[in-house]
Amino acid sequence: MIRNITLVLLVVIVTILWKCSLYPEEEIKMTEEKNKVGIIPFEVGLGDHLSNMLSKNNLNDDYYRKLDIHDSHFLTTFETYASDKEASEGYELHYTDGSCTVTFPAGRMIHLSLSAGFIEGIAFVMPLEPLSYTKAVSLVDNIIARINRAGFKQLELNQMPRTGGLPKGWDRFPVGSWKSCAYPNDSISDPISTYFTVDIRYYSTTFDAPNQYLVRVKSAHYSLEDEADDLMMQRRIEINGDKNKPLPLSVWLDNPSWRPKGWKGKYIK
Repeated sequence: MIRNITLVLLVVIVTILWKCSLYPEEEIKMTEEKNKVGIIPFEVGLGDHLSNMLSKNNLNDDYYRKLDIHDSHFLTTFETYASDKEASEGYELHYTDGSCTVTFPAGRMIHLSLSAGFIEGIAFVMPLEPLSYTKAVSLVDNIIARINRAGFKQLELNQMPRTGGLPKGWDRFPVGSWKSCAYPNDSISDPISTYFTVDIRYYSTTFDAPNQYLVRVKSAHYSLEDEADDLMMQRRIEINGDKNKPLPLSVWLDNPSWRPKGWKGKYIK
């Protein structure tokens, strides 16, 4: 009986050692690391055309051609999460506005709005996963320093609470705004403003989770949006004979430089 037990134990020990030799800890770790993608650099600026943005970031336009996407106020999002082991470690946004270029810390989502294929709005959410309020405030400080070093002219800077979270009843706090470098003489009064903003916002997970936060930077240009809409309408008329009948986005990918006769755009040349 004792001999049988001893034999069984010996077989178990040998089996465990054999499996460990096949799957050492270092090898498992390397396999996990191989499945992860590093931080992805992403270049974009207001007024970029989708075709140019895709080229700069080595992206294929097949996705936009195959889907039934129209040319009016199309939204596209690039996102990733740290909880996904096979996802990237975030997007590093390189944002260009005229002579000003700023690189932000890695984040989880880039949101682009387009009309006639031209990028008229950009939003970037950081970091990859939500932060405690104290860490989110530190991230905001880092972002503000980067924006100022890049040469953006500050319009407004609000004193956010340094500790304790957002004011009661607030789901976000507008930290500040900066003027466009490309169009410094544009009016900043609505609805034709061109601006760059930063806000810290509450991230709701579950009711039992502690408060966590994300930071968003946003760039918008309403005059650019109006001009892109005008261009879009004129091309619809030329092709469809009807300014209200949408064109597929592929029309703008095939010929992004199309302009009507006599076109004198301020933002879209």
